[in-house]
Order: sequence, then C-alpha cells, then structure tokens
Amino acid sequence: MKLFISLLLLILSVYPANAEVPLPVSCENVTQISVVQVKLTEEKADSKKVPFLYSIVLWLTPKAAQKYNEIADRSIMLIEQSDGTLVSNNSLHLLTPDGIITGDNLSREYVNSRQIILSFKTPERAFEAAQKVCSNIKPKAFFLYDYFEAKKRRSSKNR
Repeated sequence: MKLFISLLLLILSVYPANAEVPLPVSCENVTQISVVQVKLTEEKADSKKVPFLYSIVLWLTPKAAQKYNEIADRSIMLIEQSDGTLVSNNSLHLLTPDGIITGDNLSREYVNSRQIILSFKTPERAFEAAQKVCSNIKPKAFFLYDYFEAKKRRSSKNR
C-alpha cells in the first residue's frame, strides 16, 4: 500500500500544472443540465461544415462550483491565435459514474462560478454526455436556431 501511495505521489508531482484536468462530476454536484445550440461565427474554419455547436451546461451546487473553480484555475492555458491574440483555455475531462467526457471544441470549455460548459459537434453527443453526468436529471434543450429556421420555412410555404 505504501508503494502504491508513493508511486501515486510521484506521478502527481510530475503532472504538468497546465495539463488537462479531470473533474469528477455526478448527480450530487449538479442541480440542472441544459443543452444549448450555439451558432458558430463565419470566421471559424469549421462553420461551413459544422454551423452549430451543442453545449451542455451543468449547473453546479455552490459547494461543487467553488471546488471546481479551484481545480480548473490550475488548468488554464494561454493559446496564441494566428493574429497574435492570446486566448485562455481550460482543457477539461469530466469523470462521471458512466465514463469520461471530453468536449469536441477546446475553445468552448469553461468552468465559471456556477457552471461547467462543454461543447460538442452533434446534439446526440451532447445529450449522451448529459446522460453520463446524471441520468436522473432530464436536460432542458434550447435549440432556437432550429426553431427559427423551421418557422421561416413554414412562413415561406404559406406565401
């Protein structure tokens, strides 16, 4: 047992300070889950192929939010954009009872004072991630762009 603890401490001591941070998340830490459709701007290279991202928003308990902010602060990396602008990123891995969750878009991963936000390229992946976090909480879905596009098509047919 002492050998195991010594090895674990050795591994943790060389773990880079700005590496991807695993965050253990479960139903006890989350009060609500939302899945939100986000439109990509034209400047993004993938916006033609993937016009939307689907973000899961995990609304945290106050105690969990404080803990996750402290952990996530250690994972912030500065990435230089092609125009020289520095952007901060959190590269997050969520450890859930049903497996590990990683987002599809590093620039859209956040931990803030109340939420963890991860983005995915498809709504299916976003809902799958939400289920892995807590299958007891039904996610609230906000797909406004799909709604407005369908409404626009209906109104053009009626003319």
